[in-house]
This record gives sequence, C-alpha cells and structure tokens, in this order.
Amino acid sequence: MLDADSGNKASGKDKTTHNDLAFNTDKLAKLENCTDDISQEDPDADGSRVISLPCPPLKPEDSDCCGSGCVPCVFDIYEQDLKIWKQECRKIQQNLRNGEDQIDGCLLSESEYRKFQITEVKQETKNSFRYRLQLPEFSSLGLTIGQHIVIRDISNKSSMSRQYTPVSGVNCVGHFDLLIKLYDLGKMSQCIKKWKVGAHIEVRGPFGSLHYSANKYRKLILLAAGTGIAPMSQIIQGILGNEEDDTDVLCM
Repeated sequence: MLDADSGNKASGKDKTTHNDLAFNTDKLAKLENCTDDISQEDPDADGSRVISLPCPPLKPEDSDCCGSGCVPCVFDIYEQDLKIWKQECRKIQQNLRNGEDQIDGCLLSESEYRKFQITEVKQETKNSFRYRLQLPEFSSLGLTIGQHIVIRDISNKSSMSRQYTPVSGVNCVGHFDLLIKLYDLGKMSQCIKKWKVGAHIEVRGPFGSLHYSANKYRKLILLAAGTGIAPMSQIIQGILGNEEDDTDVLCM
C-alpha cells in the first residue's frame, strides 16, 4: 500500500514504482458528479495493491449552523471542502501516475490544505487551550488584520472543518497560535481534544472581508463574547503594534 500524502510506500515488500501502478480511470469520472460511491481506496489493475485517497468531508447537520448569517457558513465550508476533496483525489492519482510530488512552497492556499506541525499545547483555562503551530524561520502566516483560516481534521474516515482566527499577531514569525475553547458536545472539539505535540494540522486560507486601516477611525468599540474575542484580539494587537496608529480602542 502507498501512503498517498507522502508518496512513500508503507511496506518494504512492494518495490513497484509509481509509474508501474495501474489505475481505475473510471474513478476520475466519478469524482466529477458524485461523492458517495467514491472509494477511499483506489485498486490497481490486478487488485493486489491499493492507493489510499483522502477522507471525504463530513456533511454538517442542520443543528451545526448557528443561523446568524456567518460568511462563510459551515455549509459553505462543506461545499468548498467537497470541491477541494475531489481535486485532491484527482491530484494524488495524477501525481502517482507521473511520479510527481505536489509541493509548491507556499505557506497558505485558499483552495488547498497545507500541513503545519503543533509544537506546543498549553491549557489556558478549564476548557480552553492554546495550540502553537510551527512556521518556517523568519516567516509569517501571511494574514492581514481581519482575516482568518480554516482548519481541517481528518478522523474516522471523514473530515471536518471549522474557522479560526489566530491570536498571535499577523506579523508573528516562526509560529502562529490558536486559542480554542473545547465543548463537551462539540463535534470539532472531540477531534481537537486528540491534538498532541508533533501532530500535523491541515490549514487553508486566508479568508475574511474585513480590512482594517490604521487611523481610519478615531475610536473603535469592539463587542465580543466567548470565542469571539479571538478576531478582536487580532485587531487590538494590530493597533497596539503600530506606533503610527493613534486609534483609541475599547473592547467590551
């Protein structure tokens, strides 16, 4: 069996190269029109080996939507992830045919998930944890004030995505931090509870239509509750970190 993410063989017994593998070409056609009948294992011509494909996204339930008009909504993210999943399946199959890797060196992409490693997990409150993810030295994540990212977790043969705003400053280099509150009945919370140092988390972005400009307003009043403090923290850090920004800010 081949590891579809790394392109490395999981077993040393099979010395077949990527170019020697035969593929089921009908599978690519299925990706265009449906999802339920796409197997997560792509058998080769003689059925002796399989290629593992990514887990499909888990469709949200109606109760997962808060109904407050979020942009994007959890259902919007699901549709985006479904499209990305199809693209990932096609790319893996195509790259394995050609013996190519799928790395372009960019830190973030709106249409493709990139992996970042957890280097630190710190409990901040009874049910809130700070997760530090590693970036290349002297590199920042590339967000601007007002932008967020989408995190994907893959488990139990399906994937789940949610939006998060890093609480580290947008100019932070070498790492970025996520402050996440875990809920006893939260679906994504059950996945995040398993995150440990050394694990790799999948991220795509940046997203967000809010664009803050220094000194655009004389005074800002920010209203936030619970996890809503994260995007407000990003704005506050941006103002305090800019000596030329004279904006007064009040967070309530």
